[in-house]
Formats: sequence, structure tokens, C-alpha cells
Amino acid sequence: MHDSAPHDNPGSGPIEPFGHLESMKVIVPLLESLLDDDIDDVSMPMRAQLVMMMQWPGLPQAVCVQTAFGRRTGQQNLERTQRLITQAERRGVSVDEHVADLHGAGTIPHDDPVRLFLGESSRRPDPRRLERGILLMRASADAAPHELHQPMLSTIAWMLWAQGRKDDAMATLVRAFEIDATDPLTGGLIAHFSRTMPAWLTT
Repeated sequence: MHDSAPHDNPGSGPIEPFGHLESMKVIVPLLESLLDDDIDDVSMPMRAQLVMMMQWPGLPQAVCVQTAFGRRTGQQNLERTQRLITQAERRGVSVDEHVADLHGAGTIPHDDPVRLFLGESSRRPDPRRLERGILLMRASADAAPHELHQPMLSTIAWMLWAQGRKDDAMATLVRAFEIDATDPLTGGLIAHFSRTMPAWLTT
């Protein structure tokens, strides 16, 4: 469906908002294209589209692991998230509620994308991709109203943490927390970063 179009020419034509599952599918090729481009060449409509996609649950985490570890990891995460979205829809609850229930029951899948996101792997992220990811998220936030900045800030914070820049990551999360103190991703990252660093920095 949309897998090729955004990847082949991410800055052309009118931009229509994507739904949740569609955003998860599009983000894999789209992110690769955006990371390859000069950030200054990414059009304002495409930055705005990325901002809207980042508002969906699971998109910031997907962007984090794919940026750090490559397209194949992004595809693995997509397949995992598709299953969670389908399960949530069958139950008639939001994805966040479904994931919270799985956490509470101790049945959340602890597969490779989750372990990478939590820093529980010795596999090292790509430093160039992390730097470009930070630039892309900052440029996208610059194109958006302040109230939409939270997912980009949380994503930037994760990338800083992945580089070993814990203080910068926590300062960025404080900015995200000030936008919405109830956001589960921001709160979870604050708690996680306060007690651990990625395993790839210590092995």
C-alpha cells in the first residue's frame, strides 16, 4: 500500500494523516529515507506528517529502535506492534491500556525489540544513525506546536541515553514531562533512566 511511496519520494505531493496501523507500516521505509536525506532537505509537510505519526502509541519506541539498530529491527518491531494493535482492537481497549494490562499480568512479550529499547543487549547502536535521528526529531519538533513536542522529546531523550548522555537525556525528559505529566512513555523513561544505563555501554 503506502510502503513504497513515502520511501521513494518523501517530500512530494499533499500529505494526508495516517492512522495508527498504517503509520506503523509506513514508518519503516519512511524513516530510512529520512535518515538518508540531508535533514535540511526534508520538506515541512513531511516533518509535519512525521510529527502526527509520532503521536500514536508505539511510534516513538519504533523510531528509537529502528534508528539505532537498522531497518531489519524496525521490521521486527512492526510485526510485534501489529500483533499488539490487533489484540487491543479485539478487546476494545487502547494500545496503551492493553500493554499496561500485559505488564500487570507479567505477559508482555520480551523479544529483541523490547530488550533493545530497554538497553538489555550488548549489541551496539549505530552512532551515525543516532546523531541523524536526534537532528531529525529536533527538526520535526521545530515544525510543530509545542503541545505536540512530547513524543519527539522522549525519542531524543532515548537516543541521548543510548549514547551514554544520561544527564542530557534526563533534562530532555523534564521538558517532555512539563508538557504532559501523565504520559506513560515519558514517565517510564524517567524511571528507567534513573536506575540503569544501556548494557552496550558496559560490555
